Amino acid sequence: MKNISILWTDDEIDLLKPYILFLEEKGFELSTASNGDDAIEIVKKQDFDLIFLDENMPGLSALKVWVFLKERVP
Repeated sequence: MKNISILWTDDEIDLLKPYILFLEEKGFELSTASNGDDAIEIVKKQDFDLIFLDENMPGLSALKVWVFLKERVP
């Protein structure tokens, strides 16, 4: 069975470390990004089954990242 890969994008990703560790212990493959630009660069190189986006991030907003993702990986 294939492990589910998750990209979690949040400008406060350090505060989410307990959740990330929990998901990794359950067998999920986690990647993280601290802003929208980094998330887009990661998605260009790797496919994900699930992407979490923080709604309020400095710089590129989650909505703009979502528009890019919708066009790239519908």
